Amino acid sequence: IDEAAHTAALDAGVRFRPSDRLTLSASVANIGKGLKYLLRTDSLPASGRIGSGFALSKSLLLSADLIAPKGAKTHLAAGTEYCVYNMVNEETTDSARFLIRCGYNGRNSSGKLRGAAGWSAGAGFEFSTWAVDYAWTSFGDLGNTHRLSLSKQFGDSEYLENRANARALDIHRSKSAR
Repeated sequence: IDEAAHTAALDAGVRFRPSDRLTLSASVANIGKGLKYLLRTDSLPASGRIGSGFALSKSLLLSADLIAPKGAKTHLAAGTEYCVYNMVNEETTDSARFLIRCGYNGRNSSGKLRGAAGWSAGAGFEFSTWAVDYAWTSFGDLGNTHRLSLSKQFGDSEYLENRANARALDIHRSKSAR
Protein backbone atom coordinates (compact mmCIF):
# COMPACT_ATOMS: atom_id res chain seq x y z
CA ILE A 1 0.00 0.00 0.00
CA ASP A 2 1.61 3.19 -1.19
CA GLU A 3 -1.03 5.70 -0.10
CA ALA A 4 -3.07 5.95 3.08
CA ALA A 5 -5.84 8.18 4.39
CA HIS A 6 -5.91 9.54 7.93
CA THR A 7 -8.23 11.69 9.97
CA ALA A 8 -9.23 12.47 13.51
CA ALA A 9 -12.76 12.73 14.86
CA LEU A 10 -14.46 13.62 18.11
CA ASP A 11 -17.38 11.95 19.85
CA ALA A 12 -18.86 13.59 22.93
CA GLY A 13 -21.90 13.08 25.10
CA VAL A 14 -23.56 14.07 28.33
CA ARG A 15 -25.92 12.20 30.62
CA PHE A 16 -28.13 13.75 33.26
CA ARG A 17 -30.24 11.93 35.89
CA PRO A 18 -32.85 14.36 37.24
CA SER A 19 -34.37 11.49 39.27
CA ASP A 20 -33.80 7.80 40.04
CA ARG A 21 -36.30 6.91 37.33
CA LEU A 22 -35.37 9.35 34.52
CA THR A 23 -32.16 9.63 32.49
CA LEU A 24 -31.65 12.25 29.75
CA SER A 25 -28.74 12.29 27.33
CA ALA A 26 -27.31 13.98 24.26
CA SER A 27 -24.35 13.16 22.04
CA VAL A 28 -22.53 14.05 18.84
CA ALA A 29 -20.42 11.60 16.84
CA ASN A 30 -17.81 11.78 14.10
CA ILE A 31 -17.11 15.50 14.34
CA GLY A 32 -14.02 16.20 12.25
CA LYS A 33 -12.57 17.60 9.02
CA GLY A 34 -13.22 14.56 6.87
CA LEU A 35 -11.15 11.79 5.36
CA LYS A 36 -8.68 12.89 2.68
CA TYR A 37 -7.25 10.41 0.21
CA LEU A 38 -4.99 11.79 -2.49
CA LEU A 39 -6.97 14.75 -3.90
CA ARG A 40 -10.41 13.74 -2.63
CA THR A 41 -11.90 14.57 0.77
CA ASP A 42 -15.05 12.82 2.03
CA SER A 43 -16.98 14.07 5.01
CA LEU A 44 -17.37 11.88 8.07
CA PRO A 45 -20.82 10.44 8.88
CA ALA A 46 -21.48 12.96 11.66
CA SER A 47 -24.64 12.65 13.74
CA GLY A 48 -26.31 14.05 16.80
CA ARG A 49 -28.80 12.41 19.11
CA ILE A 50 -30.89 13.14 22.14
CA GLY A 51 -32.40 10.41 24.23
CA SER A 52 -34.16 9.47 27.40
CA GLY A 53 -34.77 6.44 29.53
CA PHE A 54 -37.59 6.12 32.03
CA ALA A 55 -37.96 3.32 34.58
CA LEU A 56 -41.67 2.66 35.00
CA SER A 57 -40.76 0.21 37.75
CA LYS A 58 -37.68 -1.69 38.95
CA SER A 59 -38.40 -4.24 36.22
CA LEU A 60 -39.58 -2.14 33.26
CA LEU A 61 -37.50 0.42 31.35
CA LEU A 62 -38.68 2.54 28.40
CA SER A 63 -36.26 4.43 26.16
CA ALA A 64 -36.37 6.70 23.11
CA ASP A 65 -33.76 8.41 20.95
CA LEU A 66 -34.10 11.06 18.27
CA ILE A 67 -31.18 10.65 15.84
CA ALA A 68 -30.10 13.28 13.29
CA PRO A 69 -27.44 11.97 10.88
CA LYS A 70 -25.70 14.52 8.65
CA GLY A 71 -27.17 14.37 5.15
CA ALA A 72 -30.00 11.97 6.06
CA LYS A 73 -33.48 12.10 7.57
CA THR A 74 -33.88 12.42 11.32
CA HIS A 75 -35.42 9.28 12.76
CA LEU A 76 -36.79 7.89 16.02
CA ALA A 77 -35.66 4.77 17.84
CA ALA A 78 -37.58 3.47 20.85
CA GLY A 79 -37.53 0.35 22.96
CA THR A 80 -38.37 -1.36 26.19
CA GLU A 81 -36.59 -3.78 28.48
CA TYR A 82 -38.32 -5.99 31.03
CA CYS A 83 -36.41 -7.77 33.79
CA VAL A 84 -38.04 -11.19 34.14
CA TYR A 85 -35.68 -12.48 36.83
CA ASN A 86 -33.39 -10.59 39.22
CA MET A 87 -31.40 -12.27 41.99
CA VAL A 88 -28.44 -11.15 44.12
CA ASN A 89 -26.46 -13.41 46.42
CA GLU A 90 -25.91 -11.13 49.42
CA GLU A 91 -22.94 -13.18 50.67
CA THR A 92 -20.90 -13.06 47.43
CA THR A 93 -22.57 -9.97 45.84
CA ASP A 94 -22.93 -12.01 42.62
CA SER A 95 -26.04 -11.09 40.69
CA ALA A 96 -28.07 -12.72 37.93
CA ARG A 97 -30.70 -11.14 35.69
CA PHE A 98 -32.75 -12.33 32.73
CA LEU A 99 -34.10 -9.59 30.48
CA ILE A 100 -36.37 -9.44 27.43
CA ARG A 101 -36.31 -6.51 25.01
CA CYS A 102 -38.16 -5.15 22.00
CA GLY A 103 -37.88 -1.99 19.98
CA TYR A 104 -38.30 -0.04 16.79
CA ASN A 105 -35.68 1.84 14.76
CA GLY A 106 -37.01 4.24 12.15
CA ARG A 107 -33.71 4.13 10.25
CA ASN A 108 -34.31 0.48 9.37
CA SER A 109 -37.82 1.04 8.07
CA SER A 110 -38.77 2.43 4.70
CA GLY A 111 -41.97 2.80 2.74
CA LYS A 112 -40.34 0.52 0.16
CA LEU A 113 -39.68 -2.33 2.60
CA ARG A 114 -42.64 -4.46 3.60
CA GLY A 115 -43.16 -6.61 6.65
CA ALA A 116 -41.77 -5.90 10.09
CA ALA A 117 -38.92 -3.63 8.87
CA GLY A 118 -37.49 -1.66 11.75
CA TRP A 119 -38.71 -3.93 14.56
CA SER A 120 -36.42 -5.91 16.85
CA ALA A 121 -36.66 -8.27 19.80
CA GLY A 122 -34.17 -9.97 22.03
CA ALA A 123 -33.16 -11.34 25.38
CA GLY A 124 -30.19 -11.12 27.69
CA PHE A 125 -28.74 -12.96 30.64
CA GLU A 126 -26.37 -11.20 33.04
CA PHE A 127 -24.35 -13.01 35.67
CA SER A 128 -22.06 -10.95 37.86
CA THR A 129 -19.85 -9.07 35.38
CA TRP A 130 -20.71 -11.24 32.35
CA ALA A 131 -23.58 -10.88 29.89
CA VAL A 132 -24.91 -12.88 26.95
CA ASP A 133 -27.30 -11.06 24.63
CA TYR A 134 -29.32 -12.15 21.59
CA ALA A 135 -31.16 -9.83 19.20
CA TRP A 136 -33.34 -10.32 16.11
CA THR A 137 -33.84 -7.36 13.76
CA SER A 138 -36.14 -7.25 10.74
CA PHE A 139 -35.20 -5.46 7.54
CA GLY A 140 -38.48 -6.35 5.79
CA ASP A 141 -37.92 -7.68 2.26
CA LEU A 142 -34.17 -7.69 2.85
CA GLY A 143 -34.46 -10.34 5.57
CA ASN A 144 -33.54 -10.59 9.22
CA THR A 145 -30.37 -10.37 11.25
CA HIS A 146 -29.53 -12.35 14.36
CA ARG A 147 -26.86 -11.10 16.75
CA LEU A 148 -25.29 -12.89 19.68
CA SER A 149 -22.80 -11.19 21.99
CA LEU A 150 -20.76 -12.06 25.03
CA SER A 151 -19.69 -9.14 27.24
CA LYS A 152 -17.49 -8.73 30.28
CA GLN A 153 -17.65 -5.62 32.45
CA PHE A 154 -14.34 -4.40 33.77
CA GLY A 155 -13.94 -1.87 36.54
CA ASP A 156 -12.65 -1.50 40.00
CA SER A 157 -14.00 -4.00 42.49
CA GLU A 158 -15.50 -1.28 44.69
CA TYR A 159 -17.72 -0.03 41.83
CA LEU A 160 -18.86 -3.57 40.95
CA GLU A 161 -19.59 -4.36 44.61
CA ASN A 162 -21.60 -1.12 45.01
CA ARG A 163 -23.62 -2.00 41.89
CA ALA A 164 -24.40 -5.48 43.25
CA ASN A 165 -25.33 -4.05 46.66
CA ALA A 166 -27.69 -1.54 45.00
CA ARG A 167 -29.40 -4.41 43.14
CA ALA A 168 -29.71 -6.39 46.37
CA LEU A 169 -31.26 -3.37 48.10
CA ASP A 170 -33.75 -2.92 45.22
CA ILE A 171 -34.80 -6.59 45.48
CA HIS A 172 -35.13 -6.32 49.28
CA ARG A 173 -37.30 -3.18 48.97
CA SER A 174 -39.58 -4.72 46.35
CA LYS A 175 -40.07 -7.85 48.52
CA SER A 176 -40.80 -5.67 51.58
CA ALA A 177 -43.38 -3.65 49.64
CA ARG A 178 -45.43 -6.78 48.84
